[in-house]
Amino acid sequence: MGRYFCNESELNCAWDRILSAFWQRYPNPFSTHVLTEDVLFREVTPDNCLLSRRLFTKTNLLPRWAERVFPSHLNRSVYIVEDSVVDPKAHTLTTHTLNVNHTRFMKFGLARFKSNQVKSMKGLEYALSKLHSESQPSRIHGDQDQDSPLPPATQKPQEYS
Repeated sequence: MGRYFCNESELNCAWDRILSAFWQRYPNPFSTHVLTEDVLFREVTPDNCLLSRRLFTKTNLLPRWAERVFPSHLNRSVYIVEDSVVDPKAHTLTTHTLNVNHTRFMKFGLARFKSNQVKSMKGLEYALSKLHSESQPSRIHGDQDQDSPLPPATQKPQEYS
């Protein structure tokens, strides 16, 4: 039986900035476990949606109790496939991720997956704030930028079994 986790987020930011930050979200201080990212496939559909498949390599530290259960030669890094669909008309970005290595053993990893998803959103917000600060004009003579930081994303998690 597979485990599914769904999270929907709304970010209070311009659409083009969200997309730009999404593609630039690694590296960031909230996701140091992400080692590599590679684009495997990218295509624009006839209705102008962008389909992408990316492969991420991430570290995989097992919980202490799992170190006693799983063989010591078990790979300490995992491969994650991310499929994304960008719909510019509806202004939506939909992603699906799949842990390729440990699909049979992910019952113990659902809590970690949820935790990493929160870190991923913080990383996206970090990338958005970097884009925001880079787009601000330089201040002269000590003028202070009075813009408030980006608001946090609102999240609506759902779990399916």
